[in-house]
Amino acid sequence: LAVSWDILDNLECEAQELAKRGDGWFAYTPVIHRMREAGTCAIGLNAEDGRPLSPAQVRRLAGLLSGSRRSLDHLSDRDFINEMTRIVAAAPLVYDVRRRQRRPILDVMRLRAALKVGFRGVVLPGICACFRSV
Repeated sequence: LAVSWDILDNLECEAQELAKRGDGWFAYTPVIHRMREAGTCAIGLNAEDGRPLSPAQVRRLAGLLSGSRRSLDHLSDRDFINEMTRIVAAAPLVYDVRRRQRRPILDVMRLRAALKVGFRGVVLPGICACFRSV
């Protein structure tokens, strides 16, 4: 597999930037990067202002990345997290450019923090860096 080092560096830089702004709750894959390069707004990662995604954007992107075939809009945030946990447990691993390893597409603990769901999503990120989205 011949891949330019510039492309890999660009992938890693983009992945790090998203994580620094608070959106490190999903695996940044080469496919996601290609979608961003193509200029698609469908995945909602093209915000130029450096702010993390809103909770509504987080839910939308998590639903898209999870591959869920059913509507998740009606679920409460807690039920949404439970559904994402179930889906992630059954899904194959993907290559996460930022972490340089195969991982689940969603980090459910960090997703919980991004949505501020429950004690682990509200209190723990404030007192323990390991629960933050980076």
